[in-house]
Amino acid sequence: MLQRTCALAGLMTLSIAASGQSTKASRTTPPRPVDAGSTAARSTAAAAAPAAKLPAQFFGTHTYVAYVIFDPNHSSQPTRTRGVGGTLWLGPAGTYEKKLKIPGPYGPYTFNESGRYTVKGNRINFTYAESKGQPVSYGGTFHFDTASLSMGMILNEDEKGGREVFGLVVKGTENVERAFDDNGNVTIK
Repeated sequence: MLQRTCALAGLMTLSIAASGQSTKASRTTPPRPVDAGSTAARSTAAAAAPAAKLPAQFFGTHTYVAYVIFDPNHSSQPTRTRGVGGTLWLGPAGTYEKKLKIPGPYGPYTFNESGRYTVKGNRINFTYAESKGQPVSYGGTFHFDTASLSMGMILNEDEKGGREVFGLVVKGTENVERAFDDNGNVTIK
């Protein structure tokens, strides 16, 4: 158990250092104002809007309920994180707001992002501005299940099999008994 906790702490430290998006205290980069009538604003909005036909329940607020880290550099077994929390809001025009909390050995890590997302088939890509205003993008695959009102996301996948798996549920349905597997697939209990 101690080894697994240390491994998780090490993974979190590496992940935080690499992404530069987390702080112990909440920090949000304010969006940059853009003239809504400008050509850049119109082309950005058109390019960033979700392309796929998605169910209405996809849009709105989702609650994080599961988080699994696969890091073959540290372990052949996935690390399942207990106590993940926070929300992901997905707007129909391609904007998003993420407020994710992951427990750590010295307190929770908080990830706050506001930006744009795109959807192409089962792929989703998120882009936000980091603290110095530079764009940061990441993405992966997702599956939204209308029967269970849940979504599994596999993000930041690498060639060695490393990845992050998130389980989310539509806000207000958290009390429905569900189980997410290590690949983000959901089963209603």
